[in-house]
Amino acid sequence: MGAREDILHRIRSIVGDGPGTECARSELQEIFRGIPIRRIEEVIPTFCRHVNEAGGETSIVHSWAEAAHRVRDIHPSGPVFVAAHPEFREAGFSSLIQSASGRGEVLEVPEEGMELQVRDVFGSVFARNAAGVGRALYGFADSGAVLLVSSPFECRSLSLLVATHIAVLHESAIFPTFADAVESIEEYVRTSSPGALTLVAGPSKTADIEKVLVTGVHGPSRFAVVIFQNPPLASSTVGGGTR
Repeated sequence: MGAREDILHRIRSIVGDGPGTECARSELQEIFRGIPIRRIEEVIPTFCRHVNEAGGETSIVHSWAEAAHRVRDIHPSGPVFVAAHPEFREAGFSSLIQSASGRGEVLEVPEEGMELQVRDVFGSVFARNAAGVGRALYGFADSGAVLLVSSPFECRSLSLLVATHIAVLHESAIFPTFADAVESIEEYVRTSSPGALTLVAGPSKTADIEKVLVTGVHGPSRFAVVIFQNPPLASSTVGGGTR
């Protein structure tokens, strides 16, 4: 067994149905066991608070037009790269952002295409004055982190090669803890085979040099989550009840 096969075997032992799956799942849930949040009215404020504590920003919106204006509030000037996500396309999100007040071109990013577009616009790999707008699969209230997916509709560069990263997240996709989402993540990996899963909490930060915290060194210096609020759910709960 080569190195690649060995790595894939270890991954499958956690997210698949191979030997050791149940043990690995229990161990993973214990590692990520967080605060006991269960009711949805506790989840959203807790998630927003932890995003803000990590240096990020949050906004709650109720329509695609409102989301587009919020994107322009966050990034009023400079180009905006938007994921070619089916949900975005169906809503005409790129056009709505272009129509909102602000200066700068709005570019929809095709599969594997952002690096080439960035080079065309900036002459370099890193888009220092640009924003990347993409979908977050899940959010976690106990940490304020979001789970990003690399897929044919959304390249990883949207959250790496820009100065500002804006993640669009549905309220119903915010879990109390990572442990509460493990089964949903396993199911998504089995059915969708994503290229990569990435946890992001706040803007890019490092304190490698003399323990001085610096943002934006390895990626975006600004991070925002735009939360789509769903219709009110009567007596809704999270984890065991209605999501």
